Amino acid sequence: MIDTILFDMDGVIFDSEPYHIWAENKALEQEGVTRNEETIQSLIGVTFLQVLKEQYPELDANEVLEYKLELMKENINMLKPIQSTVDFIIENHNKFTIALVTGSVRRVADMFLEECKLKDYFKVIVSAEDVQNSKPAPDSYLLALKKLNKTNDQAIVFEDSVNGVKSAKAAGIKCIALRTSFSDEKLHEADKIIDQIKIEEIQ
Repeated sequence: MIDTILFDMDGVIFDSEPYHIWAENKALEQEGVTRNEETIQSLIGVTFLQVLKEQYPELDANEVLEYKLELMKENINMLKPIQSTVDFIIENHNKFTIALVTGSVRRVADMFLEECKLKDYFKVIVSAEDVQNSKPAPDSYLLALKKLNKTNDQAIVFEDSVNGVKSAKAAGIKCIALRTSFSDEKLHEADKIIDQIKIEEIQ
């Protein structure tokens, strides 16, 4: 029986992928780096810190990340919650154990959740700093299950990215994908693809 819901953050709770991409591009441009659209799309769902360390080892990853975070903080008005997901969390947090599993760093997760007054609904938050290997590796979802003392058959994941779906499935967890960031064709590994989260999707 499913009694646990693991939410990705960007593209599931918040329509924030464009916000992240804007801030990341600005931060990289400060260092003289520009990215094409294909590269940007392929890295959705992968933590920016890992991208910096693997793709741009010549840069000071922590410095670039810090600049990105400052940009996001100064432009928090760009954050757009996905209201159907927010409503679902508020209405069902007493019926399920709810956790957040995000490729964003903890400071971003806290900033977003506090801005929309959602933080108290999550029993566990797993962020980029908590695992050695980010999505599409299963580490973050496995860690969430461990922290919650749950098994994979007790949980369901809501994701929006190809890398996120791969991560959930590699952890052996049922995964439902939202069509906020990718086409159905690219999300084909998900157990189901939907437009918005409803209680019927879990039962």
